[in-house]
Amino acid sequence: MPFKSIATIIDRTYRCDNYFEDFHTEGQPIVNQIEEWAKTNSITLNNGWKVEVAKSIQNRYDKIFETIDETLESKWETMFNKLAN
Repeated sequence: MPFKSIATIIDRTYRCDNYFEDFHTEGQPIVNQIEEWAKTNSITLNNGWKVEVAKSIQNRYDKIFETIDETLESKWETMFNKLAN
């Protein structure tokens, strides 16, 4: 999943003066970063917050995947082919 898509959903869901998009560090686990960003900005993440974010991603799935570049698509194809064999 492209980071930009996740960041947009987090920033829309948990409105804050400090955007998650500006907080994240590339290459680090995303869930830990979201939890740290929320804590830093006094945002309460309710039980099940990850499920709610996943549902939002699923609802926007088609729109998100319209913007996937060929390089990422190729990486996914390679990964899924390895998993299938």
